[in-house]
Amino acid sequence: MKKLQNWGWLILLTSTSTLLCCVLPIVLVSLGMGATVAFLAANIPFLVALSQNKIWVFLVSGLLLALAGYALYRPGRTCPVDTKLAETCNTAHTWNQW
Repeated sequence: MKKLQNWGWLILLTSTSTLLCCVLPIVLVSLGMGATVAFLAANIPFLVALSQNKIWVFLVSGLLLALAGYALYRPGRTCPVDTKLAETCNTAHTWNQW
């Protein structure tokens, strides 16, 4: 189970790429900023690459977010017996739920 806890940065990166490739352009166009989307697509080439592979981006992001959810809400999650470590563990768990 320790391996799932070390995936945080990868999960953050993939979920952010999903937001950049798909959500940001939709929100901007919905707000009437289509010219901004055209400017971003012309000047930031990786957005176009992400958009062209959006199915893979969504699949990988969804899989990693599901793994993160399992790591956070898995059955049998316990904190250490030491009071200071237990307090730190519970604080981290509370922050992770947010």
